[in-house]
Amino acid sequence: MPQAFPSRLLVQREAILVSPEDGQPAPPWVQDHYRDFHEFVAGEKRPHPCTFGVAAEKSYKLRYSYVEQEEISYAQELARTLRAFQALAPSIGGRPALIVFVDIQPDLGAAEQEATFWNLLQSLHHHDDAPWPATIPPDVGHPLWQFCFAGEPWFINGHGTAYQNRLSRSSRKGMFLVLQTHANLTGIVGHNPVAEAIRRDIRQAVRKYDLIDVSPDFTIYGDPAGREWKQYWLADDNDPRTGTCPLKINAPKSM
Repeated sequence: MPQAFPSRLLVQREAILVSPEDGQPAPPWVQDHYRDFHEFVAGEKRPHPCTFGVAAEKSYKLRYSYVEQEEISYAQELARTLRAFQALAPSIGGRPALIVFVDIQPDLGAAEQEATFWNLLQSLHHHDDAPWPATIPPDVGHPLWQFCFAGEPWFINGHGTAYQNRLSRSSRKGMFLVLQTHANLTGIVGHNPVAEAIRRDIRQAVRKYDLIDVSPDFTIYGDPAGREWKQYWLADDNDPRTGTCPLKINAPKSM
């Protein structure tokens, strides 16, 4: 395994990702990926349709990390970083999220990229020793299931180079994940009027940004027909996803 970086929870300082502990910069490939990410999210010519993500990047509310190729099936370092982010997030303010850049082979196909995404989440679950929250069903087929880590539910979405139509999920430099606690989405999810207006505006922006209509797998958490996991890695077409979630949840004793 590669030697652990002094801090995998990184901050942006003058357009460079560094450790907040000692100011040491992240590896060059991570810097390259971050520059492309910043332009993708907050570029003036074509900002991302998720206005919350744009605002978080511009106001320094995001934190960053990375996963080397050889760590994808052994996400111990990512687990440590995610716990650190979880502890820090309340003090950041706003709607912070963790952006995780993943080093993948440049010629990795669409199916292999999706498999890599699920493999990484499976490994992250494997390195979670916290009890599964009693309020969240561990059955991935249940409409109230969410990915849980360190005692609370998270919302995750994956981006990769294989996306040709769903440009809002694309990445030119490799793969990256956006992770945020579900509590961070309070007020902008659900069926209340404010959340519905926000969702309507974002979906309209996505329609203009992408080369394809909004995915039929988008759902509102708690809807009986919806499955949260289907939104984590969207297909590049609009055929409704069938089958079961690739994750195997071995939930420890509930809290």
